[in-house]
Amino acid sequence: MSETANAILTVAVLIVSVPSAMLFVQVMVATFRRRSSCVDEFATPPRIAVVVPAHNETKMLAQLLATVLPQLRKQDRVVVVADNCTDDTADVGMKAGAEVLVRDDARRRGKGFALDYGVAHLAQSGAPDVVIFIDADCEVAPGAIGKLAKLAHATTRPVQARYALNAPLSAGLGARVSAFAVRLKNHVRPLGNLGLAAPCSLNGSGMAFPWPVLSGVQLATPNIVEDLALGIDLTLAGWPPLYCPEALVTSPLPSSDTGHHAQRKRWEQGHLSTIAHMFPRLLLSAIMRRSWTCLATALDLIVVPLTLLVFAQIACFAVSACFHALGGSVIPVVIQCASLCLTASAIVMAWWTSGRDLLAGSDALYIPLYMLRKVPMYVSLIVGRRVGWVRSDRE
Repeated sequence: MSETANAILTVAVLIVSVPSAMLFVQVMVATFRRRSSCVDEFATPPRIAVVVPAHNETKMLAQLLATVLPQLRKQDRVVVVADNCTDDTADVGMKAGAEVLVRDDARRRGKGFALDYGVAHLAQSGAPDVVIFIDADCEVAPGAIGKLAKLAHATTRPVQARYALNAPLSAGLGARVSAFAVRLKNHVRPLGNLGLAAPCSLNGSGMAFPWPVLSGVQLATPNIVEDLALGIDLTLAGWPPLYCPEALVTSPLPSSDTGHHAQRKRWEQGHLSTIAHMFPRLLLSAIMRRSWTCLATALDLIVVPLTLLVFAQIACFAVSACFHALGGSVIPVVIQCASLCLTASAIVMAWWTSGRDLLAGSDALYIPLYMLRKVPMYVSLIVGRRVGWVRSDRE
């Protein structure tokens, strides 16, 4: 094999190994270097407005408001945006004591438009110091609202709560594996970023914004992963999001297999699309500005979902092994083996520290089958129609 071919394959394998290395570093730092977000419990809370986008959330909205309203003072507000609803979501919100905005616009559907509608109302009726976005299907742990608001106000940065998706008690192994994957993405990796003094991604619910920051961003977008793109835009604008693990927001996983599949497909499709559009901008900004925050955000962005990451590494290993068998260099094989070891080590460490309540050691035997079941989804992402905004089915 020519030296040029050896060099090209080696560089390609090194590039594919970068997400594995980043994942390993994040999990390692989260495991061994715990760092608080330094919430000042004694600081005076700023004026808070909680905005809740709600589309046909009669079943869940009252439960959310019951966890939010007791945490607010008289000068604080809760604004529910009943967005293109066909049920009594608006009535539920009003009966609970929230301000309710009814929005009907079938052409501009999606969470981003609902959030923009709520923020525009706040701008007209009296801007608060901090705005917190919480999805209507969530529950907020005691004290979380104050912690988010204080940290956002003190740092003048967007703040992301610990956002956990919980599997129901009767959940099968597939749902528990999915819940662990979300915990790795939404908690373990952001905790590692906190230790690295790096920004975290925004996860859609439990997001707090100082008003001066929020008033300068574009929320009205049909982007199916608007939270991920918003966090990157804010980082590029000089307001990198900060993780607050002390503030907990929870939500149930979709109750049906169809709902869960649609949600995962939407998330992963949106993530891959965001990589294609935003990674070059982040990398260029990191070089031009000599910015660690932009570089760290770029590296965090390319850590694709675990199943896809493992499939990509297996494919690279197969190509490298075949190349070596035909007379090529063994270096790509060695690099890819190291990359697979980093990924496996990161998953095991994350499970040991944060996943044993979800998965027993014996459940690892199921994981290859879980991964194989996702192959049709990835095939459909390549050759099928793109998924737009849909509401996930939940109990």
